[in-house]
Amino acid sequence: MDKDAVKELIARIVADIQGCKATELPVHIANHVNPTVRQQVFDNNFDFPDLLQEMIAEGKLVEVEYVLPNMTYKCKSFLLPAGTILPSSTTGEGYQQLNA
Repeated sequence: MDKDAVKELIARIVADIQGCKATELPVHIANHVNPTVRQQVFDNNFDFPDLLQEMIAEGKLVEVEYVLPNMTYKCKSFLLPAGTILPSSTTGEGYQQLNA
């Protein structure tokens, strides 16, 4: 499976599950595809963080990064499908559609 096919698979899975933590994405891939496809994805040894950053830059995914008050030493990441509308009560800007 080539890089573009893996990106399409990731985008489809993130859309199907309505978003997920970036760290949980490999588990979702493993659970949502048949064993042959799963083997093809993981045998290619793609660098998933780099692949996700490419997809975010290309607008295929939206990433929300956040820091929890009791974990200020760590930035967490949540992935959403492109086109997600994200209301923000802290910015006062209301609803914003996050697209590529």
